[in-house]
Amino acid sequence: MRSNFGQQRIDSPERNRELAEYRAVINFGLPSPSAKSKLEAVLAKISPRPKVVLAGVVQSRAALVAMHLRLGVLPRLWRFSAKLTPQPVNESLRDQFNLAVYLPGGFAEFLAKSISRHLPTVYLEGFENLKNQTFSENVLSKPPRAIFTNTLLHRSEQFKLWSATFVAQGKTKLLSGQHGGGYGVSRFVGWSEEYELAVVDKFLSWTRVSNRKNTEACCVQARLEELRPEQDGQLLVVLGPVTRNSDIYGMLAVQSNSNYFKILADLVSALPNHVLMKTLVRPKNASATRKPARVGAEQILNIFDRNVEIDFGGQSLNQRLAKSRLAVVTYNETTIPTNLIANFPTIALWDPNYVRLNDRATAVYEELLKAKILFHSPTAAAQHISEIWSDVDEWWNSEVVQSARRNFCDHYAHKVRFPALTVASVIADNL
Repeated sequence: MRSNFGQQRIDSPERNRELAEYRAVINFGLPSPSAKSKLEAVLAKISPRPKVVLAGVVQSRAALVAMHLRLGVLPRLWRFSAKLTPQPVNESLRDQFNLAVYLPGGFAEFLAKSISRHLPTVYLEGFENLKNQTFSENVLSKPPRAIFTNTLLHRSEQFKLWSATFVAQGKTKLLSGQHGGGYGVSRFVGWSEEYELAVVDKFLSWTRVSNRKNTEACCVQARLEELRPEQDGQLLVVLGPVTRNSDIYGMLAVQSNSNYFKILADLVSALPNHVLMKTLVRPKNASATRKPARVGAEQILNIFDRNVEIDFGGQSLNQRLAKSRLAVVTYNETTIPTNLIANFPTIALWDPNYVRLNDRATAVYEELLKAKILFHSPTAAAQHISEIWSDVDEWWNSEVVQSARRNFCDHYAHKVRFPALTVASVIADNL
């Protein structure tokens, strides 16, 4: 069976041009690898075979040192780049794929015929290059007992290959820590969460209690900043990662559907003029220090029929929040738990037809609905904003709101005083 199974290849000049343009910007916004420092070289010499590897951990440098000491290992720096080297597609190589199918027809046959066309070039044409980059930078003379990361399972093909090489030998455990919000709440789990839970020996969650398979209750592992609202500040409307096509297969992709734009437009249309004048709409990653929004701010502006200010970047999300009295968050991911942990006045707004919660999460989010923290109607959200605008604190500090906020944090955003040491202790318990 060959990969060319009767379907016409997409090889038009327009498609090739689009593919070339995509590859040209595939590394956009990613930092270039820096030269190896003297400290990095010294640490590699004095710690050639650490029993625990901490890489891609979302903690400060001081906290990372404390984690290493708690685990009884010397600190070590690791170099796993997210950058990829663009590779040309080798059609003749891909035509050599011949995957046997024992039961012809159905999904198995479809997958066997499709895999050669969709296998990423980094794992075929560029695999030797990937191996050379990976193992020339991160040399270990002995497999570690454990590898822990917060981010690299999602962001670095080098790390995936490197860690898999040791895990496959049967001497290394792979542990990951939750790096953002949205875990454990969806009825239809997104591919990234499914993937992470499938490949690790233990997943350290933000929850206080967990009954999920191979998941350990731990604490919030993000680097949290103190947030205080400005009494006469803006209304900050925070958008999710809007893309041309959904990059999360399942019902999690709330912001990759046309109804998402309608909700945003209806919210802005329903705001009274005195609130609209102080409203700022912020696309995801609209910061000069990070990659630009997936859909540009100019394009976002086109969905509104009223004049509203758009954040074109230049300041971080926390800097914008510091100038705001109230945030409206339109996607069920990291900004929700981090705002609620920080006790920052926040309204959540989304369509429940796309944000489908599991049974446990439904009960928790129902409390947010009752407290008017969560809305499913943009006009109802706008009316509530108008009612509380002159004194947001009175509403936010009420017992019903604070009770719902604490209940959410107990379930999905457990905060401890020393998160780095808490995480290190859980890692130690799983060695």
